[in-house]
Amino acid sequence: MTDAPAATLTADGPVGRLTLERPQARNALSRAMAEALDAALARLATMDEVRAVVVAGRGRSFCAGADIAEMPTLSPVEAETLSGRWQRITSSSEYDKRSSSPSTS
Repeated sequence: MTDAPAATLTADGPVGRLTLERPQARNALSRAMAEALDAALARLATMDEVRAVVVAGRGRSFCAGADIAEMPTLSPVEAETLSGRWQRITSSSEYDKRSSSPSTS
């Protein structure tokens, strides 16, 4: 296992860049990725100067989807918890203090 972050957040003035950092797994969404994205989005919510965010994937793929290699290691409770976490990350505006709904444009 590597100590490299699963996602990184940088900002240049009003533009943030959130990069998925698992190119060896085509940036598949794992538990580590969920933790990294939660932390990055929480940090982003405090960056008042950032007005737009570019989401990118390192390497050849943006994101392959769920990490199927990780799935057999999850108990049913862990799988349900992780599914709920992804739902919250992808559909919640809790990180955006300026908007009542998320923007995907």
